[in-house]
Amino acid sequence: MDNVEHVTVSLPADLVRDIDRLEKSRSSFVTEAVRHELDRRRRHELRHSLQNPHRDSTDLAEQGAEVRLVHREP
Repeated sequence: MDNVEHVTVSLPADLVRDIDRLEKSRSSFVTEAVRHELDRRRRHELRHSLQNPHRDSTDLAEQGAEVRLVHREP
């Protein structure tokens, strides 16, 4: 890891014990877990955005579809 920041995080003792049983490096485990959670949240936000598009986005998409139809007609 080239660019690393040190942070202090408090975790319940039972979680720390579980991490220590499974992993040699707490930092690596926490890094992987945080990345996984951030990816999960991004995917959730994307799905939400696709299912509930902003009105402006819908209007622009419809305008784009109309422009494509005009250009395709002979």
